[in-house]
Amino acid sequence: MNQFYYFFFFVFLFPVLGFSQQYSSQAKHNIDANLDGDGDMDVVGVAYQGDDVVWYQNNGSQSFTKIIIDGNFNTASASYPVDLDGDGDLDIIVSAYDIGDIVWYENNGTQSFTKRTIEGNFSGAISIYPVDLDGDGDVDVLGAATWDDDISWFENNGSESFTERVIDGSLDGAWDVHPVDMDGDGDRCCGYRLV
Repeated sequence: MNQFYYFFFFVFLFPVLGFSQQYSSQAKHNIDANLDGDGDMDVVGVAYQGDDVVWYQNNGSQSFTKIIIDGNFNTASASYPVDLDGDGDLDIIVSAYDIGDIVWYENNGTQSFTKRTIEGNFSGAISIYPVDLDGDGDVDVLGAATWDDDISWFENNGSESFTERVIDGSLDGAWDVHPVDMDGDGDRCCGYRLV
């Protein structure tokens, strides 16, 4: 991507849109989920500058305890809880912007997590979304990579081994991606946006 666009975005648009230096130390992307299976909604989040992947355990009265899953995941940019391995508990998919990783944290059922790599070369990984894109009954992962200018999906073979399938490899500054049935034919394709 043209360096001018990066300069323009970070120098001019961040202040105009109300972002500040504090943005990078705050949680970038939070998703609520019943992570511990106790019937109330917990919260999953990541911190870009802090390199943290965390979850906040809800005690049932909306009082939250912060629990660190990974305190050293460089430039964490997005998270999404989903039962990726189909074992009945929620795992967590996370992307890392600068290092270009998409990983998932496997939940052993007692909220002890093991990091597993989906893709280690997806430069500028900024957005992820779990979806069964090919309709085979397992969870695949959609991703947008700003520096690679890619919108891709990562096909799950059913054993949590993933293969990248590029949807668009020249989307300059790819920023966000979501599955959507735009043509109403019952299958999902991808909606995405640029910076």
